[in-house]
Amino acid sequence: MTPTFMLEADLIGALVFFVEDGTEVDSLVVGETVIPDFTPISNWPSLGNIQESGFSNEGTDDPFYRVMPSGKQIKVPRKWTNADMFAFTADEMHELSWRLQMGLPSRIVLGTAQSPGTLDDRQITGWLYVQGRKGGKGADRFRFIWRVQLRLQADIKIGQKSVKGALIAHKIDELDAESVVFPDLG
Repeated sequence: MTPTFMLEADLIGALVFFVEDGTEVDSLVVGETVIPDFTPISNWPSLGNIQESGFSNEGTDDPFYRVMPSGKQIKVPRKWTNADMFAFTADEMHELSWRLQMGLPSRIVLGTAQSPGTLDDRQITGWLYVQGRKGGKGADRFRFIWRVQLRLQADIKIGQKSVKGALIAHKIDELDAESVVFPDLG
């Protein structure tokens, strides 16, 4: 039987967390092969609740030619996926968004002068954890853990409405620690 689930319902309002490479958690330095423990969840800094989201990918067109029984060749389109992406807007503005917008090479330190525009490749590498919850509490309904490069999805706009961080996570590694768990509603 095909499982039944409504991923879109689980993603809106889901909690999103991110731990940056180089962060020390439980005496371990987070990196490519070191992922933080989930207990306590405070090991994972929160980026807020997801308000909008979407999955996409970047690919390379690589058509090929197929020979038909008549001997004629026809061009067949083919696309290889190079990168999976998850774009989201959270309900909270966080330090990561401001750091990326300002091009700062390290975390913002309040009360300390820092040089904006010095980070040319505006991305932050680490682990992204998205956790959908039934009714906002209880057991996980949906979760995924990806090793990513976080980037701004769009420039930050400041106006009379609240400012929200729109980020895009580019999946960068294929590691055994990465996973996706879909809810079973059947």
